[in-house]
Amino acid sequence: MTESEALLRAVIDNPGDETPRLVYADWLDERNDPRGRYLRAESVWASAWRNGTAPSDSPSLRAAADGLDPLWVTRLTRPPLGVCCDHLRLTGGGPRLEPNDLADLEGVLGVSLPCAYRAFLLNYNHALAAAPLRGPHPDTGRNMTFRFFPLPPGKFSGGGSYGKGFGWWNCPNSGREPCLQIGLFGKTGNCLLQLGKDPIDGRDLTGQIWYYTLRPDRRRFHAPDLACFLDLLSRA
Repeated sequence: MTESEALLRAVIDNPGDETPRLVYADWLDERNDPRGRYLRAESVWASAWRNGTAPSDSPSLRAAADGLDPLWVTRLTRPPLGVCCDHLRLTGGGPRLEPNDLADLEGVLGVSLPCAYRAFLLNYNHALAAAPLRGPHPDTGRNMTFRFFPLPPGKFSGGGSYGKGFGWWNCPNSGREPCLQIGLFGKTGNCLLQLGKDPIDGRDLTGQIWYYTLRPDRRRFHAPDLACFLDLLSRA
């Protein structure tokens, strides 16, 4: 592991601690790397966002990210703009993934993974998120354990409806919608990551999240992307 990778991993593994983030920023500044300025801007924004004194979608932070690698930015930015989870406890991690593992997955399934999902898998590939999510069960408000499906490197399978988390969702209303089932709420709710275009109107749905219950009413709820979904889990 290079020094740069070790510093990046220290931030990811301690997302609520500003010290590793600022140490990494100092290291980048010493090398005249503009990513150092971004990390400092992110730290200021995240603190203000958590305190309720900054908007969730910060134009200044997005401007600071211009020209930087979107995957790097997403891995180190906290929700709802990135996937560096500081207010969501993740446990039971799957094997650590490398970019080539994701390339293999995309090749097997014939899809391009959204940046936020790639970033999440590289950061965590975790299987469990302890989150009191009330969205799918507004009538009960009961706590639920949300399970992300971890990816075993080199052992991907596609096709079928859900297919152990990686396949295609066969929608009764619109036929074969390109989705991956990426998580499960207890035994009653599913979480799907959209990939590709709506078969009816041709809209590109890539990156959106649908999560719904398996109750008779099949109530469905929506998040515009994975980062916003992680923020929802954090704040439930």
